[in-house]
Parts: sequence; C-alpha cells; structure tokens
Amino acid sequence: MEISTLSLIWIATYFLGFLFAILALWRARTAQGATAWVVALIGFPVISIPLFLIFGRNKFYGYVRNRKNLENEALRQTTEIRKFFNEQKSLTSVLKELTVLASKANQPGFTTSNELELLVNAEATYKSMFEAIEKAKEYILFQFYIYREDDIGNKFKQALIKKVAQGVKVYFLYDGIGSRISKSFTREMQKAGVKIFGFESTKKWPSQWQINFRNHRKIVVVDGHEAFIGGINVGDEYLGKSDFGPWRDTHVKICGPAAAAAQISFIKDWYWVTGKALKLTWVDPTPGHGADVLVLHTGPSDEGDVCSLAHLAIVTSAKKRIWISNPYFIPPDSLSDALALAALRGVDIRIIIPSYGDNLLVQYASYPHVEKLLRVGVKFMKYTAGFPHQKVMLIDDDIGVVGSTNFDARSFFINFEIMAISDDANFIKNIEDMLKNDFLQSKDLTIHFFDNLPRWKQLATRAARLFAPML
Repeated sequence: MEISTLSLIWIATYFLGFLFAILALWRARTAQGATAWVVALIGFPVISIPLFLIFGRNKFYGYVRNRKNLENEALRQTTEIRKFFNEQKSLTSVLKELTVLASKANQPGFTTSNELELLVNAEATYKSMFEAIEKAKEYILFQFYIYREDDIGNKFKQALIKKVAQGVKVYFLYDGIGSRISKSFTREMQKAGVKIFGFESTKKWPSQWQINFRNHRKIVVVDGHEAFIGGINVGDEYLGKSDFGPWRDTHVKICGPAAAAAQISFIKDWYWVTGKALKLTWVDPTPGHGADVLVLHTGPSDEGDVCSLAHLAIVTSAKKRIWISNPYFIPPDSLSDALALAALRGVDIRIIIPSYGDNLLVQYASYPHVEKLLRVGVKFMKYTAGFPHQKVMLIDDDIGVVGSTNFDARSFFINFEIMAISDDANFIKNIEDMLKNDFLQSKDLTIHFFDNLPRWKQLATRAARLFAPML
C-alpha cells in the first residue's frame, strides 16, 4: 500500500513531537511543566512544536557555553576590590546565604564603603543619571530593557553624544525584544562614536529560536564607581506622559565598590554580544565608611535558580514584616508557600499590586495566587495613583531590595535581571517611608472580591494560570 506524502508528513511530525517530548522531560524545571509539554507535544505536535522551540527552554545555551570565558574576563581585573568585600563582618544567616549564592554564581559578595540613594520616581532618577553622565571622565555603561526614541530618549541620546565628543567612552546595550530602536538611531549614535549594540538571544545556532529570553536589566555605570539599578527604563511613559496614566517606579544610586558588581554584569552581556572584553576601572577612588551592598545579577545562564533561591532565602528569613511592591505577582509555588507560612506565623505581609494592569492575561493569572494568600492573612493593596512598576522588598528592619525583578517565572527563571540588596539602616528607613506613602495611595483588596467574581471569570483566572510559566 502506497503512503501519501501528507501521511508521511504527519508521521514525521508526530515522531518529531515524540522526540521533543523526551527533550521536555529532560529540561523541564517542574513535573507540572514536563507533563504539560509532553501531553501537548505528543497530542498536538503541529501547534506545540513551534511553541516549544520558542518557550520550551529554560537555559540560554549560547550564553551558557561561553560562561567560563565570560566569567574569566569579567573577574580577571577585580582582585583589587577584594579589600572592599565584607568578609570579616558578622553577617546574619540570610546574608550569609545570599553571599554563598553570589559566590556560586562567581560574583562578588557584599562590599563595604558604599553610599546609597533611593530614587523614588523617574524624575529623580533621570535627573541623577544626567548629573552623573555630565560628570563622567572615562566611560559610561548604559543598558536598558526598553529604550524609546521619544523626548526623554532623545535627551539621553544628546547627553551621551556630548560625552563622546569630550573623549568619554560610551557603551550602550539595549534588549533586542524590549526595545524598538531604528536603524537611523543606531547609525546616528555610531557615527557620533557611541558603541551601541542590541542584546539578541537569537545570535547563533542553536539560540536562534531563543526569543523567549530577555535582558531585563536597567543599568547605568559611570567611571566604575557610580551605578544606577532598578525598574525604570528610558521612555516618556515613566514620566507619566502616556494614555496609561502616572507611572510609579523606583531606582537606587550606588556610589562605591558595589558599582563594580554592576559593571561585571554589564561586561558579561557586552562580551556575549561583541565577543570583546572591556577595560574598565575596578577600584573606587574614595573608600570610606558606608553601606554594605550586594549587587546580584541573575539569569538563565546561572547554574541553579539563583534568583528564585535568593528571594526564597529573603522571604523565609522574615520575623516581623515583609513589604513588597511589584507589578506582576505570579510567584512560583515555592515562594507562594513561603509567603503563606510567614503569614501563618504572624509576619506582617503587605503587597502592593496594580489597580489595573498592562496585560489582562497576566492580571488574570495572578488572581489565584492573590486569592490563596489572602485566605491565610496576607494583605494585598491595589495602588490607585497610577501604575506601580517598582520592584521593591522590605524585610523586617534588616533587608532592603531594589531591582529589576518581577514576581513571576519569567524574571525568576528566564530573564536576565539585577538587584541591589542592603542591610543599611538609612536605606531601609527610606524604603519604609516610601512604601508607607504608597500604602496611603492604595486600596485594600479583600477576599470578598474573589467570592463575588462571576463563575466565568473564576474559570478564566484558573485557565490563565496555566500560562504562568511563560508570563
């Protein structure tokens, strides 16, 4: 009996689906994820194979293969900053855990002699960035997930071009998925002498399918001793100039040796994009007494889930309070359970989420997590004065965190992220005051909201949760 061409294609497709199902079993982080992919790949290979090629990977393989070279180049010149590492201080158990996590990822631990400034909105952040850029003498490292060619984007462009004309080297990285930078913009910057590149997850085989991976970091480093880290990208919407309404976000300015950890993150990404190492300054010129800071950069090239483990260590350490503000709340089960246990043992947990979202699927997917935690005593508040995009945590009077990390699987396992962690009393007090002000502009979310949801919407939220690993 002759087999038609169409039949051969179907047989080949199902065979390929079976092979990818085996690969999914090998790679999946969780049993639930493995089950979902196996069922989809074997049952519906025509639809699921393209999705698996894009979303089925949890490691950035090109970056992983180059990891040794990246880390050797990044750390080669950093031996001098060892004198700033806080190795003698009696660290609390959670800070020791975070230091071990950083060392496992071949990153510096806590450094001493830093100054921290909490920047509570985009206006303050951009102003401080422009001031730092204006004072630059040697180089500027400039990296954002989103960069808009709008009013504020044009101001940064002109500021960077001006510094190049003064002999300052400018290295500019943007994410190839998050940003939509035109060729004319790139040509103008290159012509002026700015070294500008997009971070592309589709660089080479087999990574050309890896559009799922995003470099979500927002970093500016000036002359090796001044760094900016947080949730603010470059765009007019962060100044409230959009139909979306006011934008609530937070950054932190770090002066001191912790800036070296931020530029280690940058040169790893730069090396991936260009294949070239940067010669940078690694010692802060004015060491002194100040804050202890850990700058931790994480991503899908890590050996182990460093980002999620760091958050788990921080949450489980809480004895009195856990205050969080985050725009996307779809935590993995381990972190959700840790928050539930903390609430049951009497920890004051307050979490600020948006009143309205920029993504309906994400909003619906978060509802089952919020409902579960509300029922065990976690307090959720919807921010009413705009869209809260900040990624901030406050644990007891002991730990403050500001960074780029969302409370979702994408940030914990797939994206490249960065955060600043400190036990500095002034930093913690400033975060506390900022969040108290945000609480005043928020409305309590009660369990009655979920009890009164229409059945169809309850079903929709549970269906949306199935997409949580990809959100």
